[in-house]
Amino acid sequence: MNRMENMSSRERILAVLSGQLPDRVPVSPFVQDEYLSYTYPEKKQVHRVFDAVELSRALKFDLIAKPRDFEEPHFLKTASPEEVADRTRSVMETGKPGGHYIFSTSDFLEKGTPLENVKAMIDAATGSGWY
Repeated sequence: MNRMENMSSRERILAVLSGQLPDRVPVSPFVQDEYLSYTYPEKKQVHRVFDAVELSRALKFDLIAKPRDFEEPHFLKTASPEEVADRTRSVMETGKPGGHYIFSTSDFLEKGTPLENVKAMIDAATGSGWY
């Protein structure tokens, strides 16, 4: 068998995404704010990336987090490309430490979203995503 033993979450997810055999199937529940609030009742406000990373480390699962930073109010549709790039870099710096992160929009690219905003998001994410 051509597989690595004891992969990190990052290695495991990257192996699957590149068509390779990981040490085990990645386990990545979609962790929503409501569950984080239930799990961390002492926190006044939870963050879908910070707190999901904390939870993934505690429970030892492979996190693919979806930040809410682009959701409200239709941020990608209404912001300038510069604002989109700034927010993207901020979200990337929040999620990527430790390698337990895949950058993604929180749901889907909404009809009417300016192409220059989508390009700004992708360029900023790929440009600031290096380890």
